Amino acid sequence: MVDFKINESCVKYLATPNQIYLYNQCIRNNSYNKKCILSKAIKFKENINVEKLKQGIFGIFKFNDIFKYKFKILKDKNLEEKLYGIQDNNYDLKIEKCNERNYDLLFRPFNLSECPLIRLGIFNRDTLIINAHRIISDEVSLNNLSNDLLKYYYENDNLNDFGRQVPFTEYANNYEKRKNTKEYLEKIKFLKKTFNSNYNILNMPKKDSLQDNKVYKKLIERETTSLEGNDYKNLIGYINQSGNDLNTFLFCIFGVVMSKYSGKDIIYTSFINENRCYDNKEMIGPYSTMEPFLLKINENDTLSNLTLKTFKELTEYRKASIHFSEIENYIKLLKVDNVFVYKKGGLFDNNLISDNEGNYKESEFNESECELYDNLNFAFKIIERENQVKVIIEYNITIYEKYLMKNILESFVEIIRKTENYNKNISDIEYMTITEKEKVIYKFNSNSYNTTSTGTYHEEFEKVCRQCSDKNAVVFERKPITYEKLNNMSNSLGHLLRENKIGRGDVVPIVSERTETYFYSLLH
Repeated sequence: MVDFKINESCVKYLATPNQIYLYNQCIRNNSYNKKCILSKAIKFKENINVEKLKQGIFGIFKFNDIFKYKFKILKDKNLEEKLYGIQDNNYDLKIEKCNERNYDLLFRPFNLSECPLIRLGIFNRDTLIINAHRIISDEVSLNNLSNDLLKYYYENDNLNDFGRQVPFTEYANNYEKRKNTKEYLEKIKFLKKTFNSNYNILNMPKKDSLQDNKVYKKLIERETTSLEGNDYKNLIGYINQSGNDLNTFLFCIFGVVMSKYSGKDIIYTSFINENRCYDNKEMIGPYSTMEPFLLKINENDTLSNLTLKTFKELTEYRKASIHFSEIENYIKLLKVDNVFVYKKGGLFDNNLISDNEGNYKESEFNESECELYDNLNFAFKIIERENQVKVIIEYNITIYEKYLMKNILESFVEIIRKTENYNKNISDIEYMTITEKEKVIYKFNSNSYNTTSTGTYHEEFEKVCRQCSDKNAVVFERKPITYEKLNNMSNSLGHLLRENKIGRGDVVPIVSERTETYFYSLLH
């Protein structure tokens, strides 16, 4: 629905690029709208005093005007259609009561043209659930709101202490002016220099059955592990001793693992920039953006040095938060298919809510970056909790094999567990687990066979081909190759070599991707 003219008397602001992206996606797809719900659960020490909670919520909302906004496409004076945030002071914010039978109603989709775009519910009398749409909030903002509520409820009931220095609407109204600031211009200059290099899409090994240029349905699966106990203590001990940043350090290990599996030394990825403008970490609003990044892996460098270099680059990124779509106005970027996400604490604490049988429902409402961004098929997520680092891989099961994602996860943890890796050259870092290494060295080569034949191997192979032409000689990525096909393809390659005057004794280098075509060259 488009209004023909803006009501000049209403309080409004022009939506930011991030908000425009989210709005367009939600309007096209109602299921996407539900995926944009951020959730936070706060467990109180006793049954909640509803009246005191209401006072705190309405008082805090007074200083955070973004909660009073709804979104509509309006026509300006030039009859151009634009998305605006429109203030609605008549909003009706209710605190809903819920239990195991009906708490899923709190997660119903929001109507972006109606205010408020935040929903609160009390679960079993002692747990507050806050749900907000991404168009008005992000993960950091929801944590800030939760911290304010707890501080007001238990420590300080003076609402004047919870005012923000700069409201989000002021940030949004000055968005165009930001493009002329020193920080913004330096960030664009830095990005242009960074991406003026030879890089490509990550291109992780995919299912062999995939066909080029075909669009596949996105089905997201997860693999999860965690670092606890001594593994966690050793990691944090190293971080404290070295002075490195944990987020950056884990980001670099992710890059090293991706380099090992993809064979690339430049890893084209992205990350969620949660930089708060004006250096005010307590600001509330949708500031987080996904931004592109190139992790350059030098095998002669150490993991520790890579972390220091990457931290300097990330410092440049933090000068200004610029949405991916906005960066593309200045730089021609390839579509990024993966993202690295680092968070402190889980958004939805799975020890708070369970069904009647005591089964936790964390995953049901846990947001997925792969589902939020169309081009993403792979997300690597770190959640730092007290005495634990949780590692999650989200991936499109129609594109990637489950065993590959498990191996990547195990390799990531394997590098972290061996603290001696941190100061080794990256080329010397052992990323395979002991089990996987033994499988490659021993199990894959355990098919020795004693024979009295004195013929050359290609002569013996020809004999087998005549006897078993229709049987499988090789199975690669679940794709079988018969002896007849392998022999024919190998002979074709032999004819090509002879046509180019390559004969016995000549050295022929083999450059091949990880495909079945590699086997055709082995018989020469």
